[in-house]
Amino acid sequence: KQWYQRRVRGIEPDNVKGLFRRARALCALRFYDEAQSDLKKLIGRGENGSEIRALMEEVVKGRVEMARSEGVSMRAVLRQIEKEENKEPAEPVKSVWDEAEETCPAELASEEAYAAYTGKYCET
Repeated sequence: KQWYQRRVRGIEPDNVKGLFRRARALCALRFYDEAQSDLKKLIGRGENGSEIRALMEEVVKGRVEMARSEGVSMRAVLRQIEKEENKEPAEPVKSVWDEAEETCPAELASEEAYAAYTGKYCET
């Protein structure tokens, strides 16, 4: 795309055929804003052939369709965010120590048992 744009502008920036071809290529690539800009330049210079009008209609339809699909996507994202905000808060994550106190017998869930397990506590 950029090579073609530089080529058309560099050789003959006012070349009607080049601007039209670039607008058609940009439309095919779904770069509707850029295509519309080139077509407006052509129309502003008095070029108003049936091919230019037909391509302008195609560009306008493409922009509308793209806006519609982006709007649908955005609504889906916003709905998902709303669902996430309305969810019940998740239960907080328990530390290993808290979980051990709940699930282990009391004699094993003590600091002495932990120290003996880690080797920091030795009876002599």
